[in-house]
Amino acid sequence: MDMETGHRVAPVPLEGDEKAVKLATFHRENGEAIPLSGCWAVIDPPFAEAALSRAVSIKPVNERVVEQMAGDMAALRWKPTGEAIVFDADGGLVKGRHRLQACIKADRPFVSLVLAGIDPGSVETSDNLRGRRLADILHIQGEPNYRSFATMLQILWRMRDGGYDRDGTLGSDEQLLGMLERMPKMRESLAFAAGKGRTMRLQLYAALHFLLHHVDDAKARDFFRAMMDDGAALAQKKADKRLREGHPARVLNDFIMHERSIGHGLDRNRMVGAAAMILAWNAFVSGEAVKTLRWKPTDSEDNPNGFPKIAGWDQKRHALAPAKMLTPVQLGSRQRALAAAATPAKASARKGAGRTKVGKAVSAMLKVAGGGAVHPLAAEVWQAAFPNGAVPAIVLRMVGPDEARTLLERNTSNRGKVEPITARYARDMEAGEFRSLNGQTVKMAETGRLLDAQHRMEAILRSGESLPFVFVEGLPETVFVAMDRTDTRTFKDVLLDRKVSNAGTIAAATKLEYLWEQSRFKKVHGVSPSNPELTAVLARNPGLEDGHWYNDDKMRQRMVPAACCWIEYRLKQADAALAAEFLAKLKSGAGLEEGDPILVLRERLTDLREERKNARAGKGGETGAAMGGTELQIYQAALTILAWNAWVKGKAITARTLAWKGVEKAGFPEVVVPEAQASLLDVVADAGTKKRRRKAAATVGRA
Repeated sequence: MDMETGHRVAPVPLEGDEKAVKLATFHRENGEAIPLSGCWAVIDPPFAEAALSRAVSIKPVNERVVEQMAGDMAALRWKPTGEAIVFDADGGLVKGRHRLQACIKADRPFVSLVLAGIDPGSVETSDNLRGRRLADILHIQGEPNYRSFATMLQILWRMRDGGYDRDGTLGSDEQLLGMLERMPKMRESLAFAAGKGRTMRLQLYAALHFLLHHVDDAKARDFFRAMMDDGAALAQKKADKRLREGHPARVLNDFIMHERSIGHGLDRNRMVGAAAMILAWNAFVSGEAVKTLRWKPTDSEDNPNGFPKIAGWDQKRHALAPAKMLTPVQLGSRQRALAAAATPAKASARKGAGRTKVGKAVSAMLKVAGGGAVHPLAAEVWQAAFPNGAVPAIVLRMVGPDEARTLLERNTSNRGKVEPITARYARDMEAGEFRSLNGQTVKMAETGRLLDAQHRMEAILRSGESLPFVFVEGLPETVFVAMDRTDTRTFKDVLLDRKVSNAGTIAAATKLEYLWEQSRFKKVHGVSPSNPELTAVLARNPGLEDGHWYNDDKMRQRMVPAACCWIEYRLKQADAALAAEFLAKLKSGAGLEEGDPILVLRERLTDLREERKNARAGKGGETGAAMGGTELQIYQAALTILAWNAWVKGKAITARTLAWKGVEKAGFPEVVVPEAQASLLDVVADAGTKKRRRKAAATVGRA
């Protein structure tokens, strides 16, 4: 792709520290030197399409992020944050697909840093930094309950027109923070919900508390007081203190408790919870008694929305997001929803006409006329990006412990550091595997404040290494909230780009092997292996990619695929033929007698599945039944190895052998393997007795 013609994107070799410039130069095998180059540029849709055609990664983009970025570009709210569109020395697009997709979707140009010429070998470490989310921004700003606050703001965005927009684009960080700035009383509702007396989860309760007070403050106080008093009586089992039968607040509390008892927590189904409270509010305002608050969303022609409207809601006075806050895409969605709500249910032809009219209007807003070498809006978006004319500098610098310490002293008002991330970076630096020139920049504000890279600088201090970095200096302080919005590159993404089948399972099984090698699963929490570390583990254990039992539907019903993949690899190391027999019997269950370890294992895995289902439904279960993720994988692997050990020794076992408390107390078991002189399968075939099988088995400390 010729980046110097047609679109005025012309990176030039970066300058800076002599050693950093030298390290940033990529050398081909024939001796050709390709310096790391960069520039600020106006990226337009034709350039975006050409760049995307050369994308290195095949990971699907996050459509929600693309929608948000496209809206900001269309509304000229886009802020160049110092995150680069990155190309490797072969011309492949390494980083920037979300922004380029958004550019095409919005049909608008945007300003971005462009870097070209990075080492193609560093591609797998690109996008592996910790992304910044709205909760991080709220935390930096000192907001209490910042994680719940972020969720509350997203709920309010969905309900910004008094309904519930379940299909529309979520608000960007800038839009949500703007909504909070306009309506600071949202903080009061969050503080109220964080106190005692609520029967719903904090985020939803706080959002609805704000909405109802926003409509009618006096009546909302009475409604929530009634709900809290009845909720307290319900919790204390004082039936005589509860509200009268049919009172909306009492029926609402009963509904919430019922949903919780059957495992339908309204924090997971916020739309149903919001509808129930709004129905209760509407009945309370009208003074009506109610029997039920059940509500289900419908998409029928006669009821296109179906979400109950808040009694007293006036669109002009109560809408949380005025038109100027919305992107053209969101504005069109809003107009369609309002038009549908105002249209008689049976006037289907008129509804269709209304949608068509709004659709054309939105298309007209998004359409950008013209084209050619210079986009007609290039000057406008450049001016919007750099209103005072000051363009941030791009420079290469070496950073050692002293420089890192100085930068960290300028790291004010940032999110808290995450120890596993710092430790991961430091290990990679010490091993020489940290690719500091992979297109990810160190961002400095015009005030001298470090905006991004605190984990990398902390790792420099810890490792004592000196590495080159691309610095972007002179960024406006206002870009802080718009940084790091794309997804990180996981080891699964690395394997996907390598065209590895079942990449997610292989990645998870590789992490299990890493945890096994590091501590025999004694340390699991807080361990965060890097992509280079997992790459090395997989290179040492190529057999992890050769498994097939985890793909079987019957095996998946009993065991997490990653656990099955790792177990198959481990048992094959003990005896490949015997492992195949063991897993085949575990799958089929045919010919197994009482006490057979494989039968007991099958039953325990089935029971565990039911226990976890009950635990999720709030019905209790054996200790450990509610576990998930890596813990569950390790537990299932331990059960399987215990059954394998008994099976190869010819011992019968009971369900108690595989009980949670026993496994937890004994620790993770080692694998029993046949003697080195002969395969156990051969011995059993010759003798055909369990007695010979026991004699041929030997316990070895590790596989």
